[in-house]
Amino acid sequence: MPPKVRKENGIEVIYDSIWVIVDRFSAMKKLIPVSKEVTSHELCTKFIEMVYPEWGMPDNIVSDRDTRFTTAPWTKFCKDHHIERAMSTAYHPRTDGQTEVANKAIIQLVKAKTHHGDTNWLGELPFIQATLNRTMDASRNATPFAVALGHNPRLIGDISTLVPATPEKPAARIQRLNMRQIQTRKNLVKAKMEQTENSNRRRRAAPHYQKGDKVLLSTKNLPLASAYPKTAPEFVGPFTITATYPQTDNYTLQLPAEYSRLHPTFHVESLKKYIPNDDIKFPSRKDEKPGPLPQFKDEELYEVDRILAARTKPRMGTVEYKVKWKGYNYTHNSWVTAENVSADLVDEFNQRTSSSLPSQKKYYKKKKSTTHKRKRLTVFLE
Repeated sequence: MPPKVRKENGIEVIYDSIWVIVDRFSAMKKLIPVSKEVTSHELCTKFIEMVYPEWGMPDNIVSDRDTRFTTAPWTKFCKDHHIERAMSTAYHPRTDGQTEVANKAIIQLVKAKTHHGDTNWLGELPFIQATLNRTMDASRNATPFAVALGHNPRLIGDISTLVPATPEKPAARIQRLNMRQIQTRKNLVKAKMEQTENSNRRRRAAPHYQKGDKVLLSTKNLPLASAYPKTAPEFVGPFTITATYPQTDNYTLQLPAEYSRLHPTFHVESLKKYIPNDDIKFPSRKDEKPGPLPQFKDEELYEVDRILAARTKPRMGTVEYKVKWKGYNYTHNSWVTAENVSADLVDEFNQRTSSSLPSQKKYYKKKKSTTHKRKRLTVFLE
């Protein structure tokens, strides 16, 4: 969101994000303005101040794997208050589809209320929240206000209140709220069955893998370092499955060091069965992994095929290139310093990417081990 400044207790606070919290039963939404730099400890404080007084403590929380929800403060917060955490697997948003739908509706309302150059989304946030909670929900056949409160409160612009003028007796109100909850549960079950039936009409059964099987991982959501993302491989691997979760169709993979920042559990949609190459029928596909160059055998120098990406380290004052080794597949790609790459290869890379970075040699001393130390994945932007 566009950054907005608001004074709180005499201090200017910058907000540029919205923390969306949705009650799974009533679909009530709580929109809390935060900053992108908000810490896990600050989220715990905001939860106590803005969610707990209205909704109480939940039994469980479904969230993504943002670092704020996986670090020690949030983990301790949930443990201390006996909250079960259910985090989605990597790039599988349907785990928490209700929040995804809410996010789309919030964006639409923000655009509608901040048109003609007005970007005061922060001031419109309370009105957006009230509008969402007064909107009819198709699955529940009622508004979130009606499910949670038993009635639709009067909003700004309403001529008259929808609440009965005469007070309702406590026993009658309790009975009405209980009936509303029972009917809401029936509506949710019915909607879930219909949604499942519609989704499964054209859906094939998910493939099942066993522990120890090798699979390929889709690169659709992976931050691969590539000069041309469109020509990057669609799948990487193979990787060995170390754990299976048949009920949710999730699998844990044994990832190499360069993927250490990724969560190793993926949904079956991101996986593909690995079929080894038939070296007799397709000998050209065989990965022979040649040894060091003959003229540099004693020094174990390997030849670089081409440069894939570049990055700079301002603090170190160095330039590094991600290279593909000649005779090796993409799993052996690694970063090397500029002084170990030839000027011809750098010039060819600069012509392809319109970049201008320093360059030097062609050969680089590469260890025999198949693993190479990589501290992080780097995305190269064209």
